[in-house]
Amino acid sequence: MIAVVVLVGCGKKEKAQNFEGNKGAAIKPSKQASSEEKIVGSYAFPREAGGGHCHFFDNGVVETSAESGTLLLGSWSIRKGEVVIVSDTGGTSFHKIEENGNLTWVGLTLDGETERHAHPKEDQVTWKKMKVSEELRTEEKEKTIAYIDTKIRFRIGKRTGALTEADLEKVKSLTFEKYEEGKSFEEGVDYSKYPYIRDLTLLAKLTKLEKLVITGNKITDLKPLGDLTELQVLDLRRNKITDLSPLAELKQLKEVSLYSNYITMEEVNKLKTALPNCKIFHNADD
Repeated sequence: MIAVVVLVGCGKKEKAQNFEGNKGAAIKPSKQASSEEKIVGSYAFPREAGGGHCHFFDNGVVETSAESGTLLLGSWSIRKGEVVIVSDTGGTSFHKIEENGNLTWVGLTLDGETERHAHPKEDQVTWKKMKVSEELRTEEKEKTIAYIDTKIRFRIGKRTGALTEADLEKVKSLTFEKYEEGKSFEEGVDYSKYPYIRDLTLLAKLTKLEKLVITGNKITDLKPLGDLTELQVLDLRRNKITDLSPLAELKQLKEVSLYSNYITMEEVNKLKTALPNCKIFHNADD
């Protein structure tokens, strides 16, 4: 059975006052969303079927979580009007898209088989689409901005006042580590309470960064790193990355860690060609 991803909200509401250019503007929905854009988001798994959540990311990654822990399932796509999930173990599941946006699990193909097995009507399980309000999206972004603002101030020793361009240029190193609840990397620090970093554009003005550690977050798009041309060390373990091409222009990179993402050896080899002097650590399949 497919287990099931909860988006983590953290801490009391804060508003970033001084991290200029990132004031937490509301994320506007697309006027005419594509079929794929309509699927992206979180779904609740019925309690009678084990409970939990499933999350579909916009880069084709699907992840589930349940009481037993978080499971990375693999990839998803839309084929012939159904959502098709190919798990990291090789199995394939098929889901009907309901008119109300829910997904109903209607069949599967086991690893090594080509035949599709249909679920009887009484055994079909419906995943309920979870609605996320614009207010909640804005609040989450504001928390993330406040978190980044605090990190920058701690790094440069400036507690109050607007952060200027000169201030941002002083930041040479930043770390954003996210761990599941109860799994702190450093004893006494509960990283689960910090917000996830999802959008790297919040860091795009830190053009003098030489080291960036941003592990265990929800990064899918690396394009905003394009202007961080002085980066030498980049740690992106445990994110949702599939495309490495934006890193090809970061010619100062000496070391990149990419374990536990969704990259292929083809992507790794392209990056090796573009950055022959860079050490690339990964666990991509051949």
